Amino acid sequence: MAKTRQHNRISSLRLWLIVAAVVPLMAACTSKEQKLKEREKTLTDFATAVVQNMYDRNPQTIRESMNTVMKQQLTQKVVEKLQNSKDLPETEIDELKIIDENQRKHASNKVEVDIVRNLTPIEKDEVQMKVTGKDIALVDGKATDDKVISVIVTCQLTDEMGGYARGTDLVVLASAKPAAPLAPAKAVGVAAKKGKRHR
Repeated sequence: MAKTRQHNRISSLRLWLIVAAVVPLMAACTSKEQKLKEREKTLTDFATAVVQNMYDRNPQTIRESMNTVMKQQLTQKVVEKLQNSKDLPETEIDELKIIDENQRKHASNKVEVDIVRNLTPIEKDEVQMKVTGKDIALVDGKATDDKVISVIVTCQLTDEMGGYARGTDLVVLASAKPAAPLAPAKAVGVAAKKGKRHR
């Protein structure tokens, strides 16, 4: 009986040691996965906000959007690059011109982001996020045009940045490109035949 009790004590001790070793490892794995999920969400939200601010042409919000994207979200080097390519207004006067023209035409826009995905590993200090969506032109609140947006935002996010990402590069893959208009019913067959000949 004494040997049995001693054996049970040893077995219990071994079990306790195994549990004590495994539980912290499981907690560490869970913690790492959770951190990666939180990091992915932070980068996704940031890349989405950059694109929405960059393409905002609503007279009521454009000044705030431009101030945020040019002074808080993107580095000066990226801002200058986008101004040179005419993807961002160069001066406040350019912003005011957009506001005046859109107010006169009762025009605005709505930026819809459909897909955001990372092209490089989430855990890296700099992550490329591809953002795809639509720039919808509005007149008197009604949609009049639909244009494709496809952008790669390079987001920097280190432990020292306190959860606030920064855009260190931005590449416009597709911008202000209207979707292909629907062909008239009679022309559909002809278009299809021509496409086959070119293949």
